[in-house]
Order: sequence, then C-alpha cells, then structure tokens
Amino acid sequence: MNDSTRPGWFNGVVYAAVAWNIIGVLQFIAHITISNEQLLEMPVEQALLISQMPDWVNVAFGIAVIFGLLGSIALVMKKALALHLFLVSMLGILTQNYYSFFMSDSVDVMGPAAIAIPAMVFSIGLLLIWLSFKGKNSGWLE
Repeated sequence: MNDSTRPGWFNGVVYAAVAWNIIGVLQFIAHITISNEQLLEMPVEQALLISQMPDWVNVAFGIAVIFGLLGSIALVMKKALALHLFLVSMLGILTQNYYSFFMSDSVDVMGPAAIAIPAMVFSIGLLLIWLSFKGKNSGWLE
C-alpha cells in the first residue's frame, strides 16, 4: 500500500468524518449530562421525551458515536479495522433509531427534525461503512 494509490479526496473525507464524529460525541455528552434546569426550559413534551428515555437507548447512542469516532480515527491511521468499528457504530445507530421511530413519539414531539437528523446520521454511517469497505478492498487500508 502506498499513499499514491488512494484517491485525492480520501484524506479530506476522512478528516471530515473525524470532525463529524467528534460533534456526535459532544452531542452525546450534552445529552447524558443535561440538567434539570435545562429540561425545565424546554417544552414539556420534549423534556419528557428526553428524561424518560431508557438507559439502553443512551448506551446505543454512546456506542454509535464512540465507535464512529474510533472508526474515523482508524481511517486516519489507514487501518482496515475501521470497517468493523463502523459496523458496530451502525448497530448503535439502528438501535437508537428503532426506539425513536417505533417506541416513542419523537416524531410528534420534535417534528421533521426527528426524521431528518437520524436519516442524515444513518446515511453518513452507510457512507463510512462503504468507504472503509472500498478502502479495504482497494488496498488503501492495511
């Protein structure tokens, strides 16, 4: 493997993936550390949606963002392990979305953002899986 075999866009996409996943980790931290005062400032339905979320959904959220960040770091290091890390991240994404779409009233409470944001997260997750799979098969990753 040598750097000249990777397409020119590879590094830019990889560093964007790191930034995206750092933002995800920060969102996760903000979510799990939300204070009662912050909840009181929200509309009641939104505060209830957040405060009544089961712990397993928070665990899925954490798995999604932490493994996504680890996968992105693996891509920076040009390691094929990124594929496995992104697959675990996708399991977290799917688990969290299952709760949001089928076990809670998040779409009613949050409106279109409750569909748009998870759709974007899922799409980016799929693209990162594809990139790591393509990178592994093309010899861009070791």
